Order: sequence, then structure tokens, then C-alpha cells
Amino acid sequence: MSTHWRKILESEYLSAADLDDGTGKFVPIYPTIKFARSEDVLEPGTSKKEQCLVAHFKENYKPMIVNVTNAKAISKSTGSQYIEGWANKRIGIGTAKVKAFGEIWDALRVDQKPPPASGNQMICADCGEPIKDYQGVTAAQLSAATAKKYGRALCYDCSAKIRAQNDPLAGGGEQIAINP
Repeated sequence: MSTHWRKILESEYLSAADLDDGTGKFVPIYPTIKFARSEDVLEPGTSKKEQCLVAHFKENYKPMIVNVTNAKAISKSTGSQYIEGWANKRIGIGTAKVKAFGEIWDALRVDQKPPPASGNQMICADCGEPIKDYQGVTAAQLSAATAKKYGRALCYDCSAKIRAQNDPLAGGGEQIAINP
């Protein structure tokens, strides 16, 4: 195992080097966003502060400075253009080679697609919780039905909220068709 030189330089923010496994391979991570907000960030090597969008995670990862490319990818992955809508959503973060400052660098890149379910569990795209069986409907059936109807896999509670928003007077609107 080797140590990436960037790991020697203390940084309070996530970088591509943090995904280096010590053999030169970069291993993607799948953290859950706790919150995102605008923060003053010191530019490296200067005392100059810059306003940046920063995502903080529920898991034990450093916060990530989110550039425009990654903000667009998070929006697509979470289904929300609003940073408040990113809370409790899992995202996939990997690396890509990018040209910057006349050189090729490893940069963090957020996957535009929602991450795979953790283990065998399916994860609700809205609340980030595992999708569970509900009144005789399996988690797999609920996941497939909500993905077909709403474009993303949802737990029963989140799908019920959407149904209620669509037609609050009718007590929840259309029911989801479950095909066994």
C-alpha cells in the first residue's frame, strides 16, 4: 500500500486522493447527504475566502466542495434542483481525469444516476431509508411500482405523501399498480 501525496497535505474537504485505495485505484463512495449550504472556504495557500457550495454527509466522510458540474449531477441523482431537497439522499462519488490549469488531474465526480441499493436493500430515493414490505406488498414490488409511476423507487410513506400532494381532497389520489 502506498500513500497518495494529497493525503499528507491536511485538508478538511473531500478530494480525489481520499478515494485512492493505496494501489492507484479510486474506489467510489456512496454517502448520504446530511445537508448542503453556502460556506466561506479558504483558498489553498492564501488567506482569501471564497463562497462555495459544500455538502456534508451523515457518514464519516469529509465535507465536499460542490462545483457546478457536481451540483448538476447531484440534482439529477436526487431529483431535486434545490439543495434542501438533497438532504437524506445517497449519492455516488467517484473520480475522473480532468484538464485544469494546463494539467490532467483526478477530480471528484458525482454520478448522475442514483446509487445502487446498499446490500440487498432498496433505498427510497426521497427519504434515504430502506424500502420495506408493506401490507403484503414486497419491497421489490413497491420499488418497481413507484419507479414506474414516479420515476424513482420510493418507500410506502414517501409514495403516500406524493399521492396526497397530487390529490389531497381525494385522500391520496391514484393507487399504485403492483404486478406480482
